[in-house]
Amino acid sequence: MSEPPSELSERPSRSELKRRAAEVSRLAERLAELPERDLDAIVADDEVREAIAQCRPLRKNARSRQLRLIAKLLRASDRGPIEAGLSQLEGKHRKRVRREHEQEAWRQRLLSEGDRALDELVELYPEADRNHLRTLIRSARKEPPSPRSKHASREILRSLTTIVGREG
Repeated sequence: MSEPPSELSERPSRSELKRRAAEVSRLAERLAELPERDLDAIVADDEVREAIAQCRPLRKNARSRQLRLIAKLLRASDRGPIEAGLSQLEGKHRKRVRREHEQEAWRQRLLSEGDRALDELVELYPEADRNHLRTLIRSARKEPPSPRSKHASREILRSLTTIVGREG
């Protein structure tokens, strides 16, 4: 006959309990750093949201005490939806950053390679205005850099944002 598992083997180890507590503390810190609009979309519990709002202006020891309170409230609630919302929000952020890097890379290529890169861009994005971009590239490449050339460089990035940003 097999014996029922003892009570000790079912309990998590002390190290595991510490890891879980550290995870909840990190979650509390991440939530405290979020902008208000993102926080409202993620956290449904009013008590947790209020504790986070109280944490924002605090510094040093008072902030760490408030973060411990937030972690306590999080341990008592269901963290699944909060963690899912946070990871979804971080995924959107990573996607936006990747798109911005792509746009900046295109701008660098357009400024360094000129028409060859422009042809490739128009091939990938047929809605791009070739003549407008060519004019901006020529203005941006003028030496020495002037306010007009810097403006043209920023305008290239704005144009790329509308062109490449549609895809993301």
